[in-house]
Amino acid sequence: MAEDGSSEMLEQTSLAYSLSQIETGWRWSVYDEDGIVVAGGADPSRDVAQAAVERTLRAAPQVIRLARAG
Repeated sequence: MAEDGSSEMLEQTSLAYSLSQIETGWRWSVYDEDGIVVAGGADPSRDVAQAAVERTLRAAPQVIRLARAG
């Protein structure tokens, strides 16, 4: 539901993600259809990084809206 109380239609958006091993653990990024990073982070283990990606993908409409708002 939109802030004004009206029903808001969520747009379908395709997302991609990457996981990369770094010296201190794992870096992850989620990208929109244009290849723009909409979320990212780093975690000490691959499992924790993968869980962060999955949470981000479930929250995709809100994450994309915030990223595009700048």
